[in-house]
Amino acid sequence: TVPGAKYIRIVIEKFELENGFDYLSIQDGKGVESEKISGAGVNYLTEYVEGETVKLKFTSDTTLTKWGYAIKQIDVIK
Repeated sequence: TVPGAKYIRIVIEKFELENGFDYLSIQDGKGVESEKISGAGVNYLTEYVEGETVKLKFTSDTTLTKWGYAIKQIDVIK
């Protein structure tokens, strides 16, 4: 949460999730999902979420463990 923000996005430095079974869900402050990512990538920019809060929800089926994810930074437009 960033007080006064109009839009927020997350820069994910790296992610490696079990494709099709483990997900990162990008949500606004009310829990409305704007996108869902799976698989692997580097320097991934999420879509901007409107408002002061962005939520990242990780879901896993726990059958296969991959590297995970690392957040690099949060970008804010005020």
